Amino acid sequence: MIVHLELIVGKELLDAGGRCAGRIVEVHGDDKGKEFVISHYAIVTGYHGFLLHELGFEREKRDVPWDKVDLSDPLKPRLLCSVDELTTRPPAKRRGRK
Repeated sequence: MIVHLELIVGKELLDAGGRCAGRIVEVHGDDKGKEFVISHYAIVTGYHGFLLHELGFEREKRDVPWDKVDLSDPLKPRLLCSVDELTTRPPAKRRGRK
């Protein structure tokens, strides 16, 4: 499946129950020559969390494995598992600040 990443970054990711799990802020993957294979997505909670991420502030993120996201409709991505099953990553520490 070919998906234009600019269509999914910033979109709400809804879980199976219709609750917002967060907004997609990062797409991680590996360059395989002519293809870019997605390994996982990173999401942040809430619209304010998304805006703060876009402004460069580090936020707590949740990693979503590639096979847990339904992109059959890229404008309405859906989470194929519970939010509780996702791993949480704390914000990265900023260098040079105390």
